[in-house]
Amino acid sequence: MEPLHVDHSHWYTPAVELTPLPEEVTPFTDIVAAICDEDWTQTCSALLSVRRIVRHDPDAFKAHSCCALGKCIVQTRNLRSVVCKTALLCCTEILETYEEELLFSDEDFNIEVLSKLIEVSSSGKRFLAQQSHQALQAFLNCVSPKKFISFALSVVEHPNPMFRSIVVDLIRELLWSERSSMLQVLQLKYSHSRIYMFNRMQLS
Repeated sequence: MEPLHVDHSHWYTPAVELTPLPEEVTPFTDIVAAICDEDWTQTCSALLSVRRIVRHDPDAFKAHSCCALGKCIVQTRNLRSVVCKTALLCCTEILETYEEELLFSDEDFNIEVLSKLIEVSSSGKRFLAQQSHQALQAFLNCVSPKKFISFALSVVEHPNPMFRSIVVDLIRELLWSERSSMLQVLQLKYSHSRIYMFNRMQLS
């Protein structure tokens, strides 16, 4: 539940309404570090600042984008819903702005980002549903179809049925939009039994 004594609405500012930060601003390294501040209000303020920088000065922030995304992903597991929602908004902004080569040179990090976003989406929290869906779509659009299929199949046997359901829906959505090329990827990279398992997977 969101704290009632704090005005949190400005942290949810829509992307199109984000304004540039003042010229005399805290160094980017300090802003990124503040994403994991012990004071949750400072965390939310840092996340909003990152969104504003990425929106209006993406080239200047490029060197910090991967680190910022990693810290945002950590905060998507925050017990405060307001922090989690603000972190998801920031993840979406970063994923929509920067290219795959910049953000995802480390395969373990790729899988971590995807897994954490799916975990939030599968949590059943209505307050976070829209933001988690948007973040997943941003991830799907950021990485190449071949790489996404590889990541998704690596987590497709997760014990949580809702998690598996979301993975299958994402793969199905991608296969539908990239039918011929993605089927070739599956056939080349995975055994027929693994593909059959995916097609016949029980989601409950």
